[in-house]
Amino acid sequence: MKIGVDITPLRQENISGIGVYLKNVLENLFEIDTENEYYLVTFGKKNIKINFDLEKYKNVYQIHFNIPSKLILFANFLFNYPKIDKLINKKKHIQLDCFWLPNISPCVLSNKTRLILTIHDISFFLFKHFFDFKRNLWHFFVRPKKLIKRADRIICVSENTKFDLINFLKIKKEKIIVNHLGVSKNYKPLDNLEIQNFRNKHGLNGDFLLYIGTIEPRKNLDCILAAFEKLRSDFSNLDLVICGDFGWMKYKFDLNFHKLKDSIKSKIKFLGYLKAEELPALYNSAKIFIWPSFYEGFGLPPLEALACNCVTVSSNNSSMPEIIGKNALLCEAYNIESFYVGIKSLLENSDLYDFYKNKKFDDAYYENWKECAQDLLKIS
Repeated sequence: MKIGVDITPLRQENISGIGVYLKNVLENLFEIDTENEYYLVTFGKKNIKINFDLEKYKNVYQIHFNIPSKLILFANFLFNYPKIDKLINKKKHIQLDCFWLPNISPCVLSNKTRLILTIHDISFFLFKHFFDFKRNLWHFFVRPKKLIKRADRIICVSENTKFDLINFLKIKKEKIIVNHLGVSKNYKPLDNLEIQNFRNKHGLNGDFLLYIGTIEPRKNLDCILAAFEKLRSDFSNLDLVICGDFGWMKYKFDLNFHKLKDSIKSKIKFLGYLKAEELPALYNSAKIFIWPSFYEGFGLPPLEALACNCVTVSSNNSSMPEIIGKNALLCEAYNIESFYVGIKSLLENSDLYDFYKNKKFDDAYYENWKECAQDLLKIS
């Protein structure tokens, strides 16, 4: 069987979210399948290199088309062209059996090639106000609903996303399978020496609250800033660490950040993007991990935090109760006071803190990347 894969998310040097999902599934897929042929497709004039080592896989080939991504986007929208499987046929003289799209992205195929599509969430439909004009315009040209209806099989990363597809977009449930994302075995409790070495390297002293993820409106960083400002009056030695790249609408975050008093801003440390190898030590170093997101298809960072035995406070919406269940303290995303009271309770009540600290992580998540790969192979 000949399988095409859109690997656009791996063209970023600092991968997160979709890129982490794609990289982990491909690594497991190529380990268990040495018979089928895989054709990894990219488009564009820039960032031709990908964040993936292909040399050790004999049945995996990268195909790059030196066509601007924007041209592909507009041609798809206006003319339903070019068809990716035909481009590959012309270049490699092979006919794809199916094509896997690991996220919503411009894609046109001929009818003879089956499409497998992974849907992480439908924020593009439910929460358009969390995106800037440019991103909403991109969604308009990509036409996600048309792509979803064209797909032969759909992989959802949570039951919540499946529910959203069925209820809001009227997709037949028989078309959908659910695969929870996985967690690398590197995410685990570490010894004190390793934690202290990490703290020394990054200048982290004392107790701190932690957020890891893209800094964008849907992640609700405004809640973190507001809750931290109130907490500082109760806990003068408490710091806040924010780790991740900026997404869209950075100006909104900057506006709220600069409204804070200098005494508060001086206690907030931005680490920027850290490689995956360093994240387990960061989770282990934190007093509490905070995740106040308004909407998540899955929500990987709080799960990674729990794997590292980091006490977690999360929003109680969308997929979060499904993914982390009772292992974290759940609060209302739209209520800053809820997060403030929840975090304050953990800091003041050692019994409550230990209750969540002693929660056992579900080891099944360590095997989920392999299961994702196996299920993808079954439906290909």
